[in-house]
Amino acid sequence: MVGGNVNNKFIIATEKNSRHSNIELLRILCGLNVIILHYANREIGGGLEYVIEGSANYYILSYLTSLLCCSVNIFILISGYFLSSKKEINLIRVFQLFIEVIFINMGSYFLDVICGERKFVFHNFINAILPDNYFLILYCTLFILSPYLNIIIKELKKREFNRLVIILFFLFSFWEISVDILEIVKGSSIVGLSTIGIWGNQEGYTIINFIMLYMIGAYIHLVNVNEINIKKIFCILVLNSIGITIWSRVDEATAWAYCNPLVILEGVLIFIIFLRINIGYSKIINSLAKEVFSVFLLHTFFIDKIGIKTAVNYNFGWMMIHLILSTLGIYTICYLGGRIYSFITRPLFKNKKLVWGIDREID
Repeated sequence: MVGGNVNNKFIIATEKNSRHSNIELLRILCGLNVIILHYANREIGGGLEYVIEGSANYYILSYLTSLLCCSVNIFILISGYFLSSKKEINLIRVFQLFIEVIFINMGSYFLDVICGERKFVFHNFINAILPDNYFLILYCTLFILSPYLNIIIKELKKREFNRLVIILFFLFSFWEISVDILEIVKGSSIVGLSTIGIWGNQEGYTIINFIMLYMIGAYIHLVNVNEINIKKIFCILVLNSIGITIWSRVDEATAWAYCNPLVILEGVLIFIIFLRINIGYSKIINSLAKEVFSVFLLHTFFIDKIGIKTAVNYNFGWMMIHLILSTLGIYTICYLGGRIYSFITRPLFKNKKLVWGIDREID
């Protein structure tokens, strides 16, 4: 997948426009994983908050969180892998995402008004429909920047790009988590030592982390993954997830932070595994993957209505049944909601283009 020219520049292989079903399957699984993560999340679903600490259910929820906490990172790795060969993008996609978030927020607000849970107040309505979704804002920012990031990628020699990825990883992952660990040992926060901002790395919820992951995804595009020993990848993945689980017993926030080096490594390993899978083209998989963003947006409306507080203290088998059925059920409902929304809004966006990018070619 790596080419060369007389200037020894990187040439990024051109991908087909068709969706790769192995990666679309990974996107579906990441959507399911986010539901599981929020099922276990102490503040959203409350699984780890309500489960008896030290029980089998507690440890399985901790391990699942440690194994799946890289899911958002994987979405960005996928973007870096595929977008890095493009010299321009369609900004209509950005408008589509923003409108979907606003539409969902508006629908939620009016549903609460109809159900009597709140009264209609204009300024509250304006606040309610704001597209205040961190993933939306950061992803769209990255999407708009991507043609220019691609120029950097193209112009760098192999050695230089390799060095850049290492520098990004050191400055914005290893260094940041080291500061977090130092804060834990010190017993107080340290202001001004972070390479990202005065208040630290924000657990990876930053455009810096997204850009770093984009670059890593682009770098993976240049690697012949078929030469990687898949058994070793699986072994490293298992050991890595166990390491994150052990770390979480000391401090959950740093262990499960998106910028944690182990979490980033975990996402890379899983992504490589799915790049090695050859399942051909699957219309069903590709169709189910189309509404992953809708699942990401809608699932939180259901996650607190499925009896997690009680279910996490069932015996292990019943909790797992509840977790699996709840995850699949929520994904299905959100997928159907996304399909209905897409059907309604398709005439607004069909064949619409607003090209944004650069004039120079990306080989």
